[in-house]
Amino acid sequence: MIILYFFFLLYLSASIYYTPKNKLKKRIFLVSIAFAILAFFQEVQKDSDLTVAFYHLDILRQKGWNYFSHPDLAQDIYFTGRDILKIYFYILSLLPYNNFYSAISIFFIYFLPLNGILTICQNYQIPYTKTKYLLILLLWMIDFFDGSNGVRNMLSFSIFSYALMKDICIKQNKLLTWGLYIISALLHSSAWILILLRSILYIKKKRIIIAISIMLIVWPIALQYIPFLSGNDNAIMNSMQHHANAYTHTGSDSGNFNSDNFNNSTSYILMRIFRIVHVLLLTYMILYTWKRAKTLPPFYLFMLLLSGFCIGSTSPSIANNVLSRYSFAMIFLTPLTYLIYNQLIKNKKYIIIGNYKIEFFALALIFITILFNYYMFRYHYHYMFFGFNLY
Repeated sequence: MIILYFFFLLYLSASIYYTPKNKLKKRIFLVSIAFAILAFFQEVQKDSDLTVAFYHLDILRQKGWNYFSHPDLAQDIYFTGRDILKIYFYILSLLPYNNFYSAISIFFIYFLPLNGILTICQNYQIPYTKTKYLLILLLWMIDFFDGSNGVRNMLSFSIFSYALMKDICIKQNKLLTWGLYIISALLHSSAWILILLRSILYIKKKRIIIAISIMLIVWPIALQYIPFLSGNDNAIMNSMQHHANAYTHTGSDSGNFNSDNFNNSTSYILMRIFRIVHVLLLTYMILYTWKRAKTLPPFYLFMLLLSGFCIGSTSPSIANNVLSRYSFAMIFLTPLTYLIYNQLIKNKKYIIIGNYKIEFFALALIFITILFNYYMFRYHYHYMFFGFNLY
């Protein structure tokens, strides 16, 4: 099954590479549909997040919208502070099979960032070869298994990343982009952190933003002193408090922090190392561009803030999956990070391999992608099984 999925990715990559320029947007749509079909027929494991999602969908079909006011659900953090998630689940419950939950979600997880990158490349008239390289790069960096099983977090971050591209790089209508930001956070409360980082960009002085990005490296120390995370009746704050408790060693509900699955297994340690290397590479690329081009675009400032947060999440007091989740956003935005570097730096570093001259950072990103795929194919994708079961 893993080998078939590998050739599936190769086929989709080739289909993008050989697509004429005027049909690339349609190709991206079809590629996202292909991933959605694959997700639809994925077998559900007993300990998968999908089991919980399917449980809620089954009850929603029976009780309708009234299910959200059920006393038992009030004790469940799943929908707390996530009104858009309630609407999303209610709409999906109108469909006959739970399989649509994975399929529709994975479609958006792939289509939104791919479409955002393509739109920016077209807007800035990026050479077609580079555009295809960036799209194929993202195709291989996204973890299909995480997206089709975990769903909510990656879906939320894909919406946020798409909105950020439209907001900062294309200067689209602020009402629309901020509407998408709020939607992403009401799907999964972890996106409120990304919105906070985006809001910091309204500070006029870049030096202050850079200083904040450095201070974010020690955010786990400051977490225990944040007063609004305790004793608050607001649903959104309650959701944030739950996550603070669940993913730190100081929390009363620190199941994720104490889980050997998340912290001590070989696969998660390896994933953690690869994700840290990825964050450090992007940070170095941004700082290198700043030094050479003498400018820091708003998007790079956001990436520095996100990098600082991700580096801070490597603290021993924070569960491993905090880094893995927020690095999803780093992955969605990686092609754009390279694109800006490519536009600002004229005299680039090259490495000679045989008869080929390859740009240094392009090669570095390919290397990171190979590391990601080693982890995914070696430790992650062997959990994937496909069949014709309808749930």
